[in-house]
Amino acid sequence: MYPPQRISFQSLFFNQMTDILATLESREILIRVRIDYVRDSPDPARVFRAMSRTIEAIRHLEDDLAKSVAVSIQPVVLLQDIEAGSLVTWIKTTLDVLGDDTGLSTGWELPTARYLRRAVIAVLSFIEDRETISTEEEAVTLQRNLVEIANDSGATLLQSGPVPMPNLYKDLREFGAAAAELGPGDTASVSSAGESVSLNPRFRLSSDESQRLLTRAVSTNKAVLSLVVKKPDYLGASMWEVRYDDRVVDAKILDGDWLNQFQSGSVPLAPGDGLRAETVIEIHKGENGTTVAEHYYVTKVLRVLPGLSDLQGALPLAG
Repeated sequence: MYPPQRISFQSLFFNQMTDILATLESREILIRVRIDYVRDSPDPARVFRAMSRTIEAIRHLEDDLAKSVAVSIQPVVLLQDIEAGSLVTWIKTTLDVLGDDTGLSTGWELPTARYLRRAVIAVLSFIEDRETISTEEEAVTLQRNLVEIANDSGATLLQSGPVPMPNLYKDLREFGAAAAELGPGDTASVSSAGESVSLNPRFRLSSDESQRLLTRAVSTNKAVLSLVVKKPDYLGASMWEVRYDDRVVDAKILDGDWLNQFQSGSVPLAPGDGLRAETVIEIHKGENGTTVAEHYYVTKVLRVLPGLSDLQGALPLAG
């Protein structure tokens, strides 16, 4: 097992030291996240939530971008500096190369650094004037743009190719969620090496919308399942967290009569108990037959299985 090689990238301070950019860009990338907030406004924690979620979104995007160069590259985001006044945070990205990766060519540091820096700004620019993504073609345009940026930067997408569409949708959702934390009058921006883009508080991309864009076909199966209850809904009509087939999944209880009895206290049930239930499983398939999502709908609860912890099974319904 070869020890990790740590290669550190830190960009230049925004609008500073531009005269020596050519000297430093091969090994340094720094990204600035700035939030200007309304003073004496309620919910002050929103500013820090927005900052935290923006940094996490950048970290996840950089991870996806780096994996398109080589799956062995692991970005690590480090806190570099925090400025007074407006909330300004500088974050530095370091990349660990795990093992002896022969797929990386000599001198890959400069093009990879250039690719990550330009791509982060490009993704934020793409959603700066959008409220959502309505068609797959829009996302494909962004995906192709990232490939062009990689090629122009000299970064060869060696192993996994372009950022997979599910990952790209997830990254976009995270930036939308970060901007949603901003209050009226607040603004946020992300800057790197002289380029700056505003975080768009109007942009939203829900998980359901991402699923719709990714889905190519939907199939349904009916079965009698034994579901271990992990987190029931005692009051409303939200999803139940259950375990099935060694996985934790969300299930919607559509058996209204049984649900009313349970929520009124007539049916005793505790976490760890199980439900034997007629269930519809809705499977959404994407490109190349990959599973996009699975939805579980309990149409009829047959009985409660007290103390069920590991026993689970599936019996096809007749007809």
